[in-house]
Amino acid sequence: MAGNKNSGRKKIVDSLVGTDKRKYLEDQLDKVFNAYIMKRDKYTCILSGGQRNTDVSHLFGQSHYPSVRWDEHNAHVMVKSVHKDYHESNPFRYIDWFIEHYGQEELDKLKERAYTTHSYTIGEILDLTRQYVKKTQALPKCKTSNGREV
Repeated sequence: MAGNKNSGRKKIVDSLVGTDKRKYLEDQLDKVFNAYIMKRDKYTCILSGGQRNTDVSHLFGQSHYPSVRWDEHNAHVMVKSVHKDYHESNPFRYIDWFIEHYGQEELDKLKERAYTTHSYTIGEILDLTRQYVKKTQALPKCKTSNGREV
């Protein structure tokens, strides 16, 4: 059954060209990457501990800093209201949490990577997608806020 799903996806990818193909592959990587981050953080907000209405947040926003869009240190689970507060009024809360958990040196390295221009190739996007599928599968199972074990 999985072979049919993969061959169907391959046909879709093969039929796309140029920016459509890149956008499709980036969207697929976003889904896989976000699933990894959610499971890594056990579907729990790093700042509030909440498990309902969560999403993946980026310390350095993915649209302004595309070179760290899929960097694990740049992405964490947050309750949507906490995420909104971070962006609108309290950015230092996330930064302080980051420094407490990873250290100032790691923040400086992430900042350097964020300010570096890097355009991912199709091959890199495909490699990252495979990498995050494997990393997600390797994580231990955990429960989501609705009690579902993933």
